Amino acid sequence: MTMQEHHSLEIEQSANLNKPQKFVFCLLPSFSMLSLCSAVETLRIANTLTKQTLYEWSFMGDETLELGSSIGILVPVEPSLPH
Repeated sequence: MTMQEHHSLEIEQSANLNKPQKFVFCLLPSFSMLSLCSAVETLRIANTLTKQTLYEWSFMGDETLELGSSIGILVPVEPSLPH
């Protein structure tokens, strides 16, 4: 690897460090709210403690606009993967 290639790689890796990691949770009907909250809360706390947006998340489901959890709470979902 040439010095220029190495420098370009370092710049690319540095730029990626500043972008939040994105998580897409694929929800099924009657999903476990406890499991979903545990996963999302972990990401939210990391963002709060670092005062940065390290993580972003969204919810994906079937063709409906919202899905019901095992305890009856409805969660808005996107019908396909976000861009």
